[in-house]
Amino acid sequence: SLLFNTPLVSNLILYVLFLWLILSVSLNPRSWINLDKKWLNSLGDVSYGIYMYQMLVIFGVILVLKNHLQQLSPFTSTLVFYGIISAGVIGISYLSKYLFENKFLKWKGVVK
Repeated sequence: SLLFNTPLVSNLILYVLFLWLILSVSLNPRSWINLDKKWLNSLGDVSYGIYMYQMLVIFGVILVLKNHLQQLSPFTSTLVFYGIISAGVIGISYLSKYLFENKFLKWKGVVK
């Protein structure tokens, strides 16, 4: 349809839908999406580490595994690549949180 072939209109529709989803999840206590999960809260605790370390892990995986990943099929190499990156970033973020960040937060008086 013409509505979705016009970039401005289709982007506006998409933005409004995302706005509705965000407001519905955050403000509606009976929302059909429940994000109050223990594992999501745990990821939220290490989100700064995820933000800080993601590019280092991506570059490291590319540097170390580039030749190995090229030998796999595109589908398999994509799964392996993103699996290693996800596990690596989350693992390093947890290590950073508990080995470094918590010590600095204790000095600041934020964590007991």
